[in-house]
Amino acid sequence: MRSLKRSATKIHLWFGLTIGLIGVYMAATGAWILFRPQADALVNPSYLTISSSCNTPMSLDTILTSAERSYSKAPVDSIWWQRDPNATVMVRYVDEQQSYFNPCDGKLLGFHSRWTGTFGFIEMLHRFRFLPAWFAEPMAGVFATVMALVMGGLGLFIWWPRRRSAWKPSLTIDNRLTGRARTRNRHSVVGAIASVGLLLIAGSGVALAFDAVETFLYTATLSEKIHKPETTKLAAGHTVALEAAWQNALTMMPAMPRSASLRLPTPKRASIEMYVYDEGNSNPEGRSYVYADAQTGKVAEYLPYAQTPRGQRLYSWFVAIHEGKVGGLPGQLLTFGTMLAILYLGYSGVRSYLQKRVAAAAPMRMRVAAIRNVACGVKAFDLEPIGRTRVKAFTAGAHVEVHVPGGPKRQYSLCNGPAQRESYTIAVQLDRSSRGGSKGMHALQVGQELLTSRPKNHFPIDPKTRHATLVGAGIGITPMLSMARHLLARGIPFELHYFGRNAAGMAFLDHLRLPEFDEHCHLHIGIGRQSIPGVLDRVLAQRPIAGHIYTCGPDAFMSVVEGAATGAGWPRDAVHRENFSPSAELLSGQREEIEVTLAKSGRTIVVAADQTVLAALNAADIGLSSSCEQGTCGDCALRVLSGDIDHRDSFLSDAERAQGDVMLCCVSRAKGRTLVLEV
Repeated sequence: MRSLKRSATKIHLWFGLTIGLIGVYMAATGAWILFRPQADALVNPSYLTISSSCNTPMSLDTILTSAERSYSKAPVDSIWWQRDPNATVMVRYVDEQQSYFNPCDGKLLGFHSRWTGTFGFIEMLHRFRFLPAWFAEPMAGVFATVMALVMGGLGLFIWWPRRRSAWKPSLTIDNRLTGRARTRNRHSVVGAIASVGLLLIAGSGVALAFDAVETFLYTATLSEKIHKPETTKLAAGHTVALEAAWQNALTMMPAMPRSASLRLPTPKRASIEMYVYDEGNSNPEGRSYVYADAQTGKVAEYLPYAQTPRGQRLYSWFVAIHEGKVGGLPGQLLTFGTMLAILYLGYSGVRSYLQKRVAAAAPMRMRVAAIRNVACGVKAFDLEPIGRTRVKAFTAGAHVEVHVPGGPKRQYSLCNGPAQRESYTIAVQLDRSSRGGSKGMHALQVGQELLTSRPKNHFPIDPKTRHATLVGAGIGITPMLSMARHLLARGIPFELHYFGRNAAGMAFLDHLRLPEFDEHCHLHIGIGRQSIPGVLDRVLAQRPIAGHIYTCGPDAFMSVVEGAATGAGWPRDAVHRENFSPSAELLSGQREEIEVTLAKSGRTIVVAADQTVLAALNAADIGLSSSCEQGTCGDCALRVLSGDIDHRDSFLSDAERAQGDVMLCCVSRAKGRTLVLEV
């Protein structure tokens, strides 16, 4: 079962990114023409309706004569009649041209191709009628088959939870997830809900596209196709007795039908064939059949809908389902919703793929434009894009991941304000015990090229903030500086408190002493560690209306800030902290072997004591996305259905941890022996 589900996932992905995108095209065009029955009369009122009806409409013979005189390039194929006295009579020619006539006087009202206009052109695209007929329908059938079986059926199989407890969360959109996990959650929930409609719409489309499927319906229902009666071919020089045939047919019907299509004789069709749609028929596409002699108008056979073969009735239900005609307006709306869901699934499926493959594989090429010493042991780097004039836009608190030449990847906060788009500015403090990150950065030279990620933000300004208290220490001033610049631009009141042992080691003091920051910035220089809590108690003693705290610096310093805020009554969700390195306290503690069960497949994976849950899942070919792998960014968040989580991350809030249903699998584990994950 595990290998089957893994193979199914790969097939679903491959088809989704190829033929599935054609299915998205079919859903878009199908959604456009879905409401054509209601909208056509509004879009083309002069063609489809007349202002006043008449007691005695013109005979169909007169309409036919007018149609033949109006267009001589092709013979008439069929005449479409409606009981509605204000409806026009449509005539379709064998070359797909259409004309419309006033039933009261037989005058021509309009003329156009079947495949033009607001809906005709889109219908042509939907049915691939721009391709040869022998190729169009089979191709549409192939796409419908893929959508029904691979996208709908296989997708539902992949999603199907193996445990009862997994059903509710598997149908719940979780707004706390971020990145690819967020996209996959929405894709899974929308796909599960829309799968039934997709199976019905695409599955019925398969029946319409392939003659073999229609034949199978007759075989499965133990019925035979309608046998057309033999009638005499129209003799040369005689006109079609269309009106006589129609009147004879009406005498055999229990009530006046809703509409009818009368098909004229052709070299392959000797009789007049009438497809009659009876009023009150539960099947919107169910029709009765009338066959009449073309020369005399005598009815050779009348076959009411109830007496038609079961295979034919089943086929007509497929037509009604595919065209969204079952259930009236509610049925149309459900069909329309399914088509919109298919469009979203195409978007989210491609987005998820790109989030995993493209974004990670396409870092930005940057050049070191300038290097400045902004404090003792701290250098600022201006990184300008190569091949572009401006850098990617970002929000305050964002960071970029820098591929340090010859070293590891490291995350550095952006110091820019909103108007600074020519380059990114980051600051790096030299760490003598560094494994290569800060040392590699301090060895850079102006003009040197390197790679960075696109900006990411796990430390954004809360949109509800009406007053911000920024508290930074050491190199933690970098995101604070960006936030201060953004807050100034937005006109949001704020105060910035910057702590440092001495002025020489405090970065960007020259910027903070500019007039624009003068009334906002408070420098706390040379304060001993034991005195810092008292200063913070005074700074955070009162919370302004809708005030929020943003802090960045050493882990111990941020813990003191949080403690002072808690003691002063600040709500926990109003205190935000930035973490680029994991908390030593959180990462400490005994590690034991645990087991994680994947709810959707029932698979159990053993996580060794020296192994992370993320590593174990990826080793088992689960393919989760991740970024920092230190519990600071939230990219690897997973839903937990049961089990006690041993939270060791620096990302989730206390409230989120207390809920106990989300974990960062790169660092967190289980307090007990097992966890059940929504995977």
